[in-house]
Amino acid sequence: MNPFDGSGIRSLLRMHSSIGNELRARGICRTANNPAGDVAEHLFSVSFGWTLEGNSQAGYDAVCKDLGRIQIKCRRVTPDNPSRQAGDIRDLDRKKFDWLAGVVFNGDWDIVLAMLIPHALVVKRAIPIAHSRSSRIYLREDWLSLEAVVDVTTKLRESWRQIAGPE
Repeated sequence: MNPFDGSGIRSLLRMHSSIGNELRARGICRTANNPAGDVAEHLFSVSFGWTLEGNSQAGYDAVCKDLGRIQIKCRRVTPDNPSRQAGDIRDLDRKKFDWLAGVVFNGDWDIVLAMLIPHALVVKRAIPIAHSRSSRIYLREDWLSLEAVVDVTTKLRESWRQIAGPE
């Protein structure tokens, strides 16, 4: 049985808003936007001890003493939308970040893949998007075959189990 049977659209949207408010109150999300990006930022910062920048910081999301500036990207894949396209990156050639941290969640919010990619490799593999003057990457397993990419899937899964708590 679907727990939402009989619920009106406004009721569902209010529940959605309440969930967003609760995730912000618990410190998991920083905005009222789609939670995937906020969850990824929180997960990486807690897992690695990174300092998150303010929401208005252009070009990177966190700072790490050892790695420098980090851009955090994520994707939540579902059976209806299996794309691994991460959010587009503006001004990639201006090197506003040193590393890109990427994570892919499945539809149930399990971690499928997580990695750290140096800026130089992002530049080499990014696809230019002329109309938006940005660059696009896809968070796929083939990145892991590149020498400088660090697979952090296991570490993020362990942290996620602790952060997410019981189902």
